[in-house]
Amino acid sequence: AQEQINANVNATVSVKDINVSIFKDFPDITLSVEGVGVVGKDKFNGVSLAQVGELSVVLDILSVIKGEQLAIEDIRVVDSDINILVLEDGSANYDIALPSDEEEVTDEEESSDFSLKLKNYALQNANLSYVDKSMGVDCLVKELNHQGQGDFTLSNFVLQTITDIKALTVSYEGISYLAGVHTNLDAGFDIDMDKMLFILKENNLRLNGLDLGINGSLAMPNETDMVLDFGLTSKKTEFKNLISLIPAIFLEGFETLKVDGTFNLDVKAKGTYNETNYPAFSADLSIDNGLIQYPDLPAAIKNISAAMHVEMPEGSDLDKTTVLIEKFHMDMANNPIDFYLSLKTPMSDPDVKAKLFADLDFTSLEKVMPLEGYKLAGKLSSNLRMEGRYSSIEKEQYNAFQATGILALKNFTASGDSLPYPIAIDTVLFSFTPQFAELKTFKGDVAGIKMQSDGKLENYLGYVLGDETIKGRVNFTADVIDVNTFMTDEPVTETTSAVEDTVPMEVIEIPANIDFELLANINELIYDNMLLKNFKGKVIVKDKKLSFEDVETKTLGGDVLLSGYYSTVNNSPDFKFDFEVLKLDINTTSKTLNTVATLAPLAKSATGKFDAKFSVLGSLGEDMMPILTTLNGAGLVNTFDLFFENFEPFNKLAKELKLSRLTKQNIKDSKIQFAIEQGKVMVKPFTTKIGDFDADIQGYTSIDQTMDYAINLKIPRDKLGTEANAFASNLAGKLSDKLGGGVQLPEIVDVAVRMTNTITDPKIKLGLGKQELGKSIKDQATDKAKQELDKAKAEAEAKIKAEADKAKAQAQEEVDKAKAKAQAEAERRVEEEKQKAKEAAKEKAKGFFK
Repeated sequence: AQEQINANVNATVSVKDINVSIFKDFPDITLSVEGVGVVGKDKFNGVSLAQVGELSVVLDILSVIKGEQLAIEDIRVVDSDINILVLEDGSANYDIALPSDEEEVTDEEESSDFSLKLKNYALQNANLSYVDKSMGVDCLVKELNHQGQGDFTLSNFVLQTITDIKALTVSYEGISYLAGVHTNLDAGFDIDMDKMLFILKENNLRLNGLDLGINGSLAMPNETDMVLDFGLTSKKTEFKNLISLIPAIFLEGFETLKVDGTFNLDVKAKGTYNETNYPAFSADLSIDNGLIQYPDLPAAIKNISAAMHVEMPEGSDLDKTTVLIEKFHMDMANNPIDFYLSLKTPMSDPDVKAKLFADLDFTSLEKVMPLEGYKLAGKLSSNLRMEGRYSSIEKEQYNAFQATGILALKNFTASGDSLPYPIAIDTVLFSFTPQFAELKTFKGDVAGIKMQSDGKLENYLGYVLGDETIKGRVNFTADVIDVNTFMTDEPVTETTSAVEDTVPMEVIEIPANIDFELLANINELIYDNMLLKNFKGKVIVKDKKLSFEDVETKTLGGDVLLSGYYSTVNNSPDFKFDFEVLKLDINTTSKTLNTVATLAPLAKSATGKFDAKFSVLGSLGEDMMPILTTLNGAGLVNTFDLFFENFEPFNKLAKELKLSRLTKQNIKDSKIQFAIEQGKVMVKPFTTKIGDFDADIQGYTSIDQTMDYAINLKIPRDKLGTEANAFASNLAGKLSDKLGGGVQLPEIVDVAVRMTNTITDPKIKLGLGKQELGKSIKDQATDKAKQELDKAKAEAEAKIKAEADKAKAQAQEEVDKAKAKAQAEAERRVEEEKQKAKEAAKEKAKGFFK
């Protein structure tokens, strides 16, 4: 059964046990289902709809024996908690039925294995919570017991019911109308199921001490109409019965009060109710010669009189409703209060006329009401008048609307055991015109804080009468404000714990119809363990957004500038803040702000100053906590004279390197860029000095304190610890063997550090070089090989050059020899030719002379 139910509802249904008994309601059979729970899903995930201790159904024994159709005679629900929740969009947590794909079965085709022979039903010890955010209605019913008797097998029968509620609380739009009222209703009904006619008879409704009689009828002649004819009158007219509805918090010791006077209450509703029509409605309340006096006090609240009338004719036009408080008067120890109200056409164009006159001396109040543990003094006077149509305000025709008067409070003091702090107000003065309400002056001392303020509220009438936007601008100054004074720790009781368990935290909505600007100037503002000096800035509420503009203050040894907003424009609220801080003390900041200690854990172990400029934005969930996946931001931090000591990740690193000096070091002034991504602070690569060591750093710290950092330290070889030096030398030795010897560690060794796991339990991994194990040694080995290659290359080139020069010299010698021989031969031949020529000349001469 449980599996089938869960398959057909959008909720999680659980059943603890099922029992069948033939003795409990002998001779009939009782089927009991125990421990029924219904918990919502989706929008209502985790919200309990119902928890039922026991649901019992009594079955007619003969119908069980025959086995054809089971007849139900009695139903009992014991120890139940019902929580109904309707959201602003109209969705309700009781709407859990999943849509069915089956065709609708007609009445002729429909058959059931059950029939209703119901004669009795009962609801025992039930608690009901009904919260309708779409209507602004809250209703809480505690310890409800209800039972009814009637033969439901008949078309015409009498149903007798008894209902008792230990505490009934009803509020509408934040106004409580009933608060913890003990309610009892004994009612009988004549029921005609054929005509769907229900007639009330012999009934009595009791609300605390107020007895009311209800008579009338309800008929449903068709599927759309309900025909009402009801009347409600007060059975007893003693004024004491009426004031019994006032919550005990306002009238402590009600049973001992002396109360005189009479009242009369008459309420009627008659007509048809459907989607387009409302029945006629009227209500009259009158009070005459009312008096309330505590037995141990000398004076009374007397001359209480009132005449109130509300009327609406039948029809669809609610604008015809009229409200008239013709008079309301009381004297509190000779302090008069008078009020008058007339309201017409409330829906289209409220036509209002109202007067309020009061002249109170708070010192005299202790004569008429118990103020044990309290001390009040001062005077309040008001004389306010309002008359005109709301349309005049809309059209800014202020001459056609009267709204004048003053509200003044002078020399007011209040103190008491239950007040967390004393209040002393020198002067408060409000003046009213149709255009604005002006706070001319406010001077006072609250919890020892001297403050003063002034400003204006514009369009306050449009806000009150027509839900228009109210505009305001207020200046506020104070010498010293300790916010901690106003943050008292309330004791946790069983009731408050239960409420906190069942009512989840909700998003704080910023109203759309408020345009408010506060200019603050506070000499010293103390919040938690922070002291903010010279706090100045502007706080704006507008367009469903709370904004901070140009807020500046001095704190934590430096200056802070802030701008940003919290917005409820979207379905989920979002925020964005920009910060600029100058010369803040890093250690004090980490001790004061948990966020800094979480995102920058080194700060808790460091001293020095820092500047920062950064922004962060994201969204909040329904519990008003940041949704980490939406967090984004970026910024720049400049550190100055930073010194850290006993920071666990570096303690672990010092141990690994056998380099104790790393546990306490100065860090060179650095510029660090970072980004916030999904709950991680991503530190971009930057170069700095940790003591005498150059360092390249990058990585991230997560909000859950996990981390992953890569650090490259340049450490002189003679500063390395024993283990690190041996590790590096061992690697160098292996490389040296491969390269034929000669490889040595450099004087400056690159130590690669990987820090992971968590801040409190870091894991350290060591290597050499920036990129991979032993890179710096390989670089050295590569350099040596290059030198050998260059030497061999030079020797080879020299040898080749020598051989070439020798060959060239030999070739030149042969050339010179051949050249000399050719020249000698040429000279010989020339000489021979010369000799031949000479011999020929001689012969020729001989012939001539012959």
